[in-house]
Amino acid sequence: MVNFTYAVNVQSGVPEPSTLALAGGVLVLAGIRKFKSQSIVPRSPKGPALMLWPFWLLALFYKGVVILNTVFEERLDQLFISMRQLHEALAQAGVPYEIIGGLAVFVHVERVDPALSRLTRDIDAMICRVDLPRVAEAVRAHGLVYRHVAGLDMLVDAQNPKAKTAIHLIMAGERVRPESVEPAPGLGTGEMIMGARITSIDHLLTMKLTSFRLKDQVHVQDLDGAGLITKSMEDALSPLLRERLAQVRATE
Repeated sequence: MVNFTYAVNVQSGVPEPSTLALAGGVLVLAGIRKFKSQSIVPRSPKGPALMLWPFWLLALFYKGVVILNTVFEERLDQLFISMRQLHEALAQAGVPYEIIGGLAVFVHVERVDPALSRLTRDIDAMICRVDLPRVAEAVRAHGLVYRHVAGLDMLVDAQNPKAKTAIHLIMAGERVRPESVEPAPGLGTGEMIMGARITSIDHLLTMKLTSFRLKDQVHVQDLDGAGLITKSMEDALSPLLRERLAQVRATE
């Protein structure tokens, strides 16, 4: 199944043009095939039947948009429920943390330019390694359990543990991967937004340029397109990360 959640405008609830075109095309082709098999429309429309085809196609297209928006809203709700669930657990235990990654990009961009906001698939949170035992204990009462799988630290639903819906834990001040050019920043710059503590834009920019996967580059474009990357943030980057920022801008 194709996942269209990356290209839906959260403010208006309307999918982006590329998503609409793809979804519409798939649904139209599937609908025509189904209609023909059920003799709802003639296999070779002529006369009045031919005139009705645009309306059938439009109905199929609209149905596709409604389905996409429903899927998007459900996924968005679940992400924010999980994010606030994590905040409640760690706030009660007095454990510092910050939401990072694609969800943090989404929250910052959404406040400035909702048309540019891009939903992510999961949640990343940064904590201090010394607090890991406290985190594991704090989330138990909130239906989450700690797991270390394939070198990754994560919190999964106790009843339905799946890695793809897990909250991934990143350790502050440590390299996310052995090949990472810089360690993750420290905690302390986040602010409360949408019910959770979201890391600052400058720290987010540093982490995205350090990781520099394709999706990280897209997230940097989103931050830049929303005017969130300031000159002072650029000046604070290392020479390598400034070079990477220039590479991203060259592809915009």
